[in-house]
Amino acid sequence: MKNQGVSITKNITIPEKDFEMIERYTKKVGKTFSEFLRYAAKEYIKMQENLELKEFLLENCDFATLEEENDILEIIKDFDPGDRGRKISTDELRGILPKKG
Repeated sequence: MKNQGVSITKNITIPEKDFEMIERYTKKVGKTFSEFLRYAAKEYIKMQENLELKEFLLENCDFATLEEENDILEIIKDFDPGDRGRKISTDELRGILPKKG
């Protein structure tokens, strides 16, 4: 793993059985306890953020009409796979999406 700058040390409380399960797994896959918890926490956060986006879209956006779907399919034909896009916030989405209704 590449150096990510200054590291912070935190103490956490884990039930013994959970610790033993995690410890066995980390030894099996050749990771340290800290590496595993850091990776697992980051993956959990990504998963939750994706769920939050899904919930936001379900709450605020109607499904596309057949005409809109066809428009999207036309746009996709010109899609550049090298274009990585950009990250936007749900606040920014609120400003550009029509209100569901």
